[in-house]
Amino acid sequence: MLLNAPCRKCGAVLVPHGGRGMCRRCYRRWWCGESSGRPWSKRHQCCVRCGENSSRHAADGVCNRCWQQERAGSDEAKAKAREYQQKYHSIERGRAIRRDYAARDYVRERKWLDRIRRREVLAGVWMPLPSGYVERAFKIFEGRCVRCGAVERLELDHHQPLGQGHALLGNSVVLCRSCNAMKHASCPEAFYDRWTLVIIAVRLMELREWLHDQAAEVSC
Repeated sequence: MLLNAPCRKCGAVLVPHGGRGMCRRCYRRWWCGESSGRPWSKRHQCCVRCGENSSRHAADGVCNRCWQQERAGSDEAKAKAREYQQKYHSIERGRAIRRDYAARDYVRERKWLDRIRRREVLAGVWMPLPSGYVERAFKIFEGRCVRCGAVERLELDHHQPLGQGHALLGNSVVLCRSCNAMKHASCPEAFYDRWTLVIIAVRLMELREWLHDQAAEVSC
């Protein structure tokens, strides 16, 4: 069908061209039924409501267009739409989903690691953490806060303060969020007792040995 030429079946001009001199709607109707004798559906040649076969078959001999119009106008469809809207797209539901997502352990871990990385980049001492470093540090410190023994809301803290030029790599101590906030930028000698300092020194030695072994494996 040439530009602005009418369809040879229905005479439409502004409808996009489909093929064989027909518009898209007539060509689809021809392809579905007349070209190869194939029925519009297994039991019907055209829609039982509008009599057209240009729209895809939906169910029970009804085309997709008529089926959607019938379903959209029924009270049952409207009730299901309202229920779906309240269940999945309400403001309260969205807030609850975001709260649940933010409370997940790996999301919180990623957030405070990103926060530490930004602080170290600004201080000019950032060093990338190798794969498995966070899990190894928590395992060495037995998955609990080294100061109070808490097992929830744990974070990695700079043992030697970041303000003195110490990065987190090889300088990590597991603290809960409250203990980490209390320590802030103070020196370890002013925050821990002597016995806790000895425990931290031994565990930091184990962590640095693990880092040395990882570096040796990568170099080999």
